[in-house]
Amino acid sequence: MKSPFVHEVWRRARSTPRGAIRFLASVLIALALLESIAAWFGVDGRSSLYDGRLTGGQPVAINEDGCRGARLPQAKTPEVKRFLCLGDSATFGTGVAAGSTWPARLAASGRGRFETINAGVPAASIKDLDFEIKTTWSRFKPDGVVLVMSNNMLSLAYIGRDQPARTPVGRTEQRRLVDAPLSRSARLRRVVIGRLSSPVMLKRSVTRLLYAAGVVRHRVDPHAPFGPLLAYGWRQADLLDSVAETGWAALAADLEGLRVTVDNLGVPLVATWLPARFTLSTDRRDNAKCVPRWRVTWDPIERARTICESLGVRFVDVREALIAKRREIERAGGDAPLYIPMDYTHLDAYGHAAVADALASAFR
Repeated sequence: MKSPFVHEVWRRARSTPRGAIRFLASVLIALALLESIAAWFGVDGRSSLYDGRLTGGQPVAINEDGCRGARLPQAKTPEVKRFLCLGDSATFGTGVAAGSTWPARLAASGRGRFETINAGVPAASIKDLDFEIKTTWSRFKPDGVVLVMSNNMLSLAYIGRDQPARTPVGRTEQRRLVDAPLSRSARLRRVVIGRLSSPVMLKRSVTRLLYAAGVVRHRVDPHAPFGPLLAYGWRQADLLDSVAETGWAALAADLEGLRVTVDNLGVPLVATWLPARFTLSTDRRDNAKCVPRWRVTWDPIERARTICESLGVRFVDVREALIAKRREIERAGGDAPLYIPMDYTHLDAYGHAAVADALASAFR
């Protein structure tokens, strides 16, 4: 149902040819103004394109091995160290180009001495990644295995704690989406969003306002305690501490299973935990979704470090590397969110570079 104002504008626009021309001109001027504002703030419309073949406007680039990025030669070169890089969508590189992901940056940091396989799978648990090594990825004969854990992995460990390991669903889904024809709506989005940034700017602005006003909130549902915030304990009346503790116990068990598998390959396992953006600082720009920090019970990085140390897994803290990368870019006069817009889990290209640098220092 149209509002009286919209109805009156539409009535006048249709009343005469001159009115229609004025109406169309007004729309075009408003759109041009919004596009100018979007350009001023550096909003990129293509970064909002996700359709199975594009992630953040960048080609998904799945190779013949079902991994992201260029396919490695089957024969290994003795002087080059090969690393199998495990993780979920944060490793796969949601929102960034294949060459900007931390596995690709890690390979580049070796200056010809490293090569990497991006074995990141969206929505993958540690248990399922372990299963895939046993059934498929061991044929890559890696010289080391690197695992980047995320807050989502704890929820997946909780959800799958009583389920058998399996091939990560994301691997099958990736191939299906890459090979499937684009829908009409996806093609239309490419045309509109690929050329106009103002719809993206308006959507992000409205989303920020909804979070700021409390209309949309991030919390843990005690009846379905899933999502990244479960890793933080999340103080609230109806969520028992035992629920999050169950998730951490399941993750520890999954990590122990992975360590045994990697030990059987005879190579080292290095792990880290990717912090949420709202934990990097108290700046409101780091907390666009208005996560109430006072509800955080513990620091997942320290819990992950303790688990790794108890299992004999080398742990690398990447949080300081992210903060240092931000300071470096800001000193040069740039802006360094380190995460893709309106997201506190997935890194941008600078964030991936910081993680790669921290991991590379461990291997050097």
